[in-house]
Amino acid sequence: MINKKKAAILVTVLVVLAVAAMIILFKGQAGAQAQQAEVRPSPAVVGQPMPDFTLPLYQGGALTLSSLRGKNVLILFPRGYAAENTWCTICNYRYVELAELEKGTILAPFPILVDGERTLSKSLDLFRTEWTGSKVDQNIPSVYIIDANGVLQFKYLGQNTVDRPGYDYLFKVLEVINGQE
Repeated sequence: MINKKKAAILVTVLVVLAVAAMIILFKGQAGAQAQQAEVRPSPAVVGQPMPDFTLPLYQGGALTLSSLRGKNVLILFPRGYAAENTWCTICNYRYVELAELEKGTILAPFPILVDGERTLSKSLDLFRTEWTGSKVDQNIPSVYIIDANGVLQFKYLGQNTVDRPGYDYLFKVLEVINGQE
């Protein structure tokens, strides 16, 4: 027969184990709910409103896409890194401003958005840690043109630099968009 002291210790241990199990179970459920609540990637669809977003500006402050209503908006996503400590240089969009940013000056007369946490590129399903054999954090090179009403009118995604639209083509797309207004 178990004496009262041993029984009290056993009950205390069982209570502690039960509480620990409930805490672990609760944390597991909370973690699963947090993962379910995490934004799932949703590629933007041509002809549909572009999802609104707010990102910090390199120049300071922040910019919300909807604040640009009434203007056509061009968004470029460079690939970014090609390998550790190496920027992609094969794209015909060389992003001179990236090199200038490293020097501390900005030549571009337009806002440069900082997607450091990759919230926008992940939400649009552009961010990859492995893509076409490259195992480095990078975006799929992409171009988006949003019209003055906030509707995505043009989207390019791709790895191949041969079919990537040049500035002259993008200006033609903007002319067509402006002709529709």
